[in-house]
Amino acid sequence: MLQLSMPSTSFFYIRPKSLAMITFGFLAYFDVMWVFSAHANPRVPLWQGMWVPLLVSVVGYVGIKVFKSWTSDDVDEVWLEGDALTIKNRGQVSRVALADVTDAVDVTVHSTVGRPLPRIRLTLRSGASNLGNSISFLAGGAPGPFGKLDLKSILAILNQRIDEARQSSG
Repeated sequence: MLQLSMPSTSFFYIRPKSLAMITFGFLAYFDVMWVFSAHANPRVPLWQGMWVPLLVSVVGYVGIKVFKSWTSDDVDEVWLEGDALTIKNRGQVSRVALADVTDAVDVTVHSTVGRPLPRIRLTLRSGASNLGNSISFLAGGAPGPFGKLDLKSILAILNQRIDEARQSSG
């Protein structure tokens, strides 16, 4: 059994709902402090100074939506086990035959502030899984004796095993 996803996805990846709660908590704190400081300084009317917290709130909301669209379809763990993939997502375990996988591609999310998130998207035949027609996960494999698997080696292993499964099935 070979782990293809990052071993502790929850450590490397914050779910969008958790990120939304943390971000909006920060923005609410910022907004309240802005209102109190504007109220303490009577030279600037409160309504004239409200555009800054509103702008920060809008930018935060757009940022959360973009992050959620990038990562909302990621599963927690993916294991390569014989001629099938074992997929764990939010406590639910599914098995998908490699012959039902039509494509495995690199969909890495590049960031300007941090390191890129190496992601792989598997396209499935319709009805092959209860998780939908595509499955994506953060690639990184569990550490082995020579270091952890990188994105290129995971894609190479997956594509080779998918081709072997297709040839043996028909």
